[in-house]
Amino acid sequence: MRNCKQIIELSSQAMETRLPLLTCLEMKFHLLTCKTCCRYASQLSIMQKTLTAMDTNDTGVHLSAEAKQRIAKKLSSCWPKTD
Repeated sequence: MRNCKQIIELSSQAMETRLPLLTCLEMKFHLLTCKTCCRYASQLSIMQKTLTAMDTNDTGVHLSAEAKQRIAKKLSSCWPKTD
């Protein structure tokens, strides 16, 4: 039987690769009996889905060259010169 620390590690690994059947069953059984690990695995899944959605929906702000120059000028005036 695996402990919570091992199950947390397996939850992360399961996001990246397919676990062996026995390991997967051990993890599922533990998640059925441990609310804390179940909650952790659920939150991990939500984070992965959110980050994946952010990756595929590139809604980043695109600035014009003029806007970038204004920002750079404003930032450079905020920092003391180190000459």
